[in-house]
Formats: sequence, C-alpha cells, structure tokens
Amino acid sequence: MTAMPANLSAPVDLMPKEHGAYAILAIPLLTALIVGGLTVAGISTTFAALAGFFAHEPLLVMLGKRGPRAQRSTPQAKTRLIVLGSLSITFGAIAMLTSTREGQIALVGYLLFAAISFAVAWKGQHRSLPGQLWGVLGLSSPAVPVLLVGGVPLLSVLQIWVIYLLGFL
Repeated sequence: MTAMPANLSAPVDLMPKEHGAYAILAIPLLTALIVGGLTVAGISTTFAALAGFFAHEPLLVMLGKRGPRAQRSTPQAKTRLIVLGSLSITFGAIAMLTSTREGQIALVGYLLFAAISFAVAWKGQHRSLPGQLWGVLGLSSPAVPVLLVGGVPLLSVLQIWVIYLLGFL
C-alpha cells in the first residue's frame, strides 16, 4: 500500500452519511409502491426521490459543509451532483407529466419539502433536532404522491403517512 503525498488527501465518500435516513426514505416508498401499485408516476417519483437523496452528500461536499479538505480532495462531487440532480429533475418531470391532479399537488408539496431540506443542510442545521425532524418529514413525503397516483384515497394516504411519521419520530 502506497502512502499519499502529504499535500493530497483521499477523496471523501459521497454516499449519505445519515444511515437512518436510508430507512426513512425507503420503507415508505417501498410500501407505497406495494400498496398503490407500479405506475409510471409512482416509479418516476421514487427514482426522483432516490436521486435527490444521493445528491445530498455531493452537495454538502461541494458547498464546503464537510470541510475544505473534503471539498479540495473530492472534485468528483460536482459531477455527481450534476448527474444526480439532472436525474432527479428528469424523473420528477416525468412524474409530474404522468401523474393525477392529486398526485401533482402532492409532488409540489414534496418538492417544497425537498427544497427546504437542502436549505437546512446548506445552513448546517441538518443534525439539529429541528433539522432531523424536518428530514423525517421530507424523506417520507415522496410516499404521498406515490400512494395518490396508485389510487389510494387521500384520507388513507394521510393516515399511512402519519403512522410513518410517528414511527420514525
């Protein structure tokens, strides 16, 4: 094994570091796809949410929120952010175009949650209690449009989401 020169640092891992977040995103989405069925809008929403989730860490690195050394040693963060951001936007557009009216409204709500979540991370507050609580809301919210486009009644969708929120909190 060769040692790295003193002036170079190993690139940082660009996978999300908040491991509980994987479950907070995946469990509601998988459940929504099972309950609501596989629709183009539901699958597109799922892929948009996953791409956005995996774009979070490259964004933090690129913004210097993981430290200047991580920012300098990981230039691929910008490329990964562009690719994942583009995928998220593309799948989000497909979801919007193929969704029901209720699903479109829920997608706009999810987009708002996602935008605020990125702003919370930008401010470095994603590890604070309010930031963590907002993260639970934002990460579980893509299940709402997936359920709605699958034909699940709104009251049932809200009940399912509240059950997830209470469980994760």
